[in-house]
Amino acid sequence: MFLDPAQIRAGLQELAAARPGPIAVLGGVAGLLYGTRRLTADLDVLALSPLSGFPHGSPLALHDDSMRGYSSETRAGIPLDVLLPGPALRALAVEAIKAARVAPESPVPVLRAEHWAAFKLMAARGKDEDDLKAAIKTGHLDPVVAR
Repeated sequence: MFLDPAQIRAGLQELAAARPGPIAVLGGVAGLLYGTRRLTADLDVLALSPLSGFPHGSPLALHDDSMRGYSSETRAGIPLDVLLPGPALRALAVEAIKAARVAPESPVPVLRAEHWAAFKLMAARGKDEDDLKAAIKTGHLDPVVAR
């Protein structure tokens, strides 16, 4: 099941109100701000440590040990994936979260396009490549940055 805009807003508002620590939105929700038109089934957040106030669900299956994470949900039942950097990506994650911006569409900071692209490139899934192409096509991402 995919999230509708009201569910996305509600989940982001709950995250913002909880103030669980330094976080930034990435994944499909960030992609919507950068020109993708793909549906998403959850909220993805990058965090430096597990989020307080959000229960740990099952571990996420990620492609390597550079990232780890777990599934959770908001009190309203909106699916939430929490991504935590491993040692190799910690500096990038700290930089990305510090540089994240609050957009009118999101009360939680959103990764800047270049950081969002870096994490998309690392995930290396077909849909990530499609998302990057859409962001370039719509002018939200410089093609040089995406290389």
